[in-house]
Amino acid sequence: MKYGMRERISGAIILVALAVIFLPMLLDEPTPRSERPEPVLTIEQPIPVDQRDVDSPEPPANLENDTGDDRVVEPATGAQLGQSEADASSQPGGAQPEASDDGEASGEAEVANDDPIAAIAEQSASSEAQRDTGDNEASSTSDSPAPQDGWAVQVGSFGQADNATRLVEKLSSQGFDAYQRPRENDLTTVYVGPFGTSDEGERVRTELKEDANIQGLLIRVQEE
Repeated sequence: MKYGMRERISGAIILVALAVIFLPMLLDEPTPRSERPEPVLTIEQPIPVDQRDVDSPEPPANLENDTGDDRVVEPATGAQLGQSEADASSQPGGAQPEASDDGEASGEAEVANDDPIAAIAEQSASSEAQRDTGDNEASSTSDSPAPQDGWAVQVGSFGQADNATRLVEKLSSQGFDAYQRPRENDLTTVYVGPFGTSDEGERVRTELKEDANIQGLLIRVQEE
């Protein structure tokens, strides 16, 4: 009983202390928050501006004179047209051949324009004729006798036969026995020779390097 009474008294004291602390907090009204200042909008008064009366624009005097001098072009009447045709017919007949020539030229142009298939056929025929002529010239200038067994200097290979033909002509003009032969993969190879011995081929290869600035390759060739 002794210890029970002491514990009861301690608990009662704790409860009273808690009541004294928290009851005023629960019963008192909350402190009002500080009021925030409301934004104030100020509208400035417009600045007074002096207004002046402006006169309406007037056109310059020179424009008025120009407009006064303008003339209205009237369309030509039937009588005037007939008179102009009569004047044209009364002129000398020297101008008539020119008109006929112009008419023939215009007629040919109209025929060419009206028949585009004929114009295309003529263009294709002319291009084929030029191509055949170029092929004949290339074959006549580039073809040379078939090389015999021996040695030759291979100068280079070209994908276009025209380049090989030009090189053959250049070397021939410098005194070298140049010729060209087609190879696989649509290549055309240019050779100088043939020579009976490799020593002669080496000598010509050195001359090519010195005179034509071409680094050739000495190879063995067989009769084709």
